[in-house]
Amino acid sequence: PNHLHKTTKNIKLLSITNTKFTQIKTINNILKLNTFNLIYNHLILHHNPPPIITTIYKQLLNTLHPNNITIIQIPTYLKNQKFNVTKYLTKTTPTIKINTLPQHKIFHIIQQQNYITLKIQKYTNLRTINNISHTFIIQKQ
Repeated sequence: PNHLHKTTKNIKLLSITNTKFTQIKTINNILKLNTFNLIYNHLILHHNPPPIITTIYKQLLNTLHPNNITIIQIPTYLKNQKFNVTKYLTKTTPTIKINTLPQHKIFHIIQQQNYITLKIQKYTNLRTINNISHTFIIQKQ
């Protein structure tokens, strides 16, 4: 995609050589990744349905080296949000919308994957008061 091309070009202009950008098209793409020292994700995962957000998040956490950190921003509350898997799967053309992953599910994933929470910060740059989003900074044990 164009944004990855532009970012790669800018990184080269800055003479940064230890960075790689990869488009993830499927869950299997994540499984093929090497391990990393840092994972940073900002306002990307929420365009997927909640079960996919969960799977992607778990798989990304598996790619991090021990003692390193992940910084990930995920919407955690959306007023009146209802997600129905059956309804989602029966759509011929899924719509792109904001989905959330509630905090208790995120904490469960963090614990399951043997991470500790270093900081949680409410993300305040939202367009509506009906959404709540958080940035989680966690460290792999």
